[in-house]
Amino acid sequence: MIAAGGGGAAPRQLTTFEGPDNDPDTESRPAWSPDGHSIAYLQGGPLKLLYYAVQKLAVVPAAGGAPRILTAALDRNVASPVWSSDGSSITFLLEDDRAVGLARVPAAGGAIERLVSGPRVVSAFTAGANGKLAVLVSTPLAPAEVFALDGSTLRPLSRQNDEWLARVKLGGVEPITFKSRDGTAVNGFAVKPPDFVPGKRYPTILRIHGGPVSQYQNEFDLQLQTLAGHGYLVVVANPRGSSGRGERFSTAIFADWGNKDAQDVLAAVDYAVAQGLADPARLGVGGWSYGGILTNYVIAQDQRFKAAVSGASISNVHRSVCAGIRGRAGRAVENRRHVGQAVIPVPPRRPDHDADAVPVRRQGLQRPAPQLGADVPGAPKPRRGNPAGDLSGAAPRHQQAELPARPAGAVPGVVRQIPQTVRAQHAAPLHHSTRSRRGLGR
Repeated sequence: MIAAGGGGAAPRQLTTFEGPDNDPDTESRPAWSPDGHSIAYLQGGPLKLLYYAVQKLAVVPAAGGAPRILTAALDRNVASPVWSSDGSSITFLLEDDRAVGLARVPAAGGAIERLVSGPRVVSAFTAGANGKLAVLVSTPLAPAEVFALDGSTLRPLSRQNDEWLARVKLGGVEPITFKSRDGTAVNGFAVKPPDFVPGKRYPTILRIHGGPVSQYQNEFDLQLQTLAGHGYLVVVANPRGSSGRGERFSTAIFADWGNKDAQDVLAAVDYAVAQGLADPARLGVGGWSYGGILTNYVIAQDQRFKAAVSGASISNVHRSVCAGIRGRAGRAVENRRHVGQAVIPVPPRRPDHDADAVPVRRQGLQRPAPQLGADVPGAPKPRRGNPAGDLSGAAPRHQQAELPARPAGAVPGVVRQIPQTVRAQHAAPLHHSTRSRRGLGR
């Protein structure tokens, strides 16, 4: 961390920690104390842990010196520190299992007080000069609204979504816990269709989050509700590699992608089938960024799925835009134990213009399929104008013309595209942290 010099003074380095200090990916800003003598910020982990490390709350003297780590024993990510008006304490967002709450700690160190907790997500907050707090809170069945924090009670201040909620019928959201293949407890949610009938089995979508260091939370998720509204049971899980359950849980997939995490999300499907919720003959899977990568791993080792959507993912790391991370992540991106077993040829989705794929990424995932007799849409050959490893922008026009049209329906060997729904965005108060996804993509 560098303090900018004022009046022509040279900038001064304040921290010397080997890992990241206030990594921009956390979307959290440093905060000056009211007297200007200290700065609160986030300290990451050692470089060897990459993006799996827990983010800790730290305070460093503005004049330089050793930082104090205020949440060293917490083993949970924190964000968005805000000083009290008298400088005696710091309020911050505290991530936990499937939730984000609000907490406070003495600036000199001490016990952490949880101000807002439970099955909800505090995505933003602001503090008044009198110590009063206003928070932006969401739950699985209610989009974010503004609340005043009166002691431990949340008093609603806005009702922006009441009229809309009165006109729609939402699907029930049930927290679920189940065992993975090796006995590890995994948590997630099952989102049921609005007219759910107990005892009836439903076509089911396994939706996988990105990151991989992220989590599904107790917040309103428009995309999951949209899928449920179309009659699907939607199952989501927070596999090993996710955040919310400490550093050991996040680092469990270090240099081992597509193994434990794939077992965990597949166990979510097994759970839904065993509970009589999911129709085992009508299963789909999909995700974005790392969720797309894990989708690729999943369909390479489990042949139950009739359709898959792999968005903004990697299917051939040796030729992809993310190949540069191989030096940092080692074997993490080179788990090839299931190569050749995929039976669903998936046209991966691109974030620009919703084009289906660039040639190199399609070929990387689809190459094994012909060996198994799958019906694969023709994979175009790369042409000049867009290097094979550069997927950051839109494909040139001559390549866009080669991209196959999205299939209108599911036919043998061709994936049905599930529409992406844009998540509702809320204007954020001054101190906020959107749900950060640390890893390959956001």
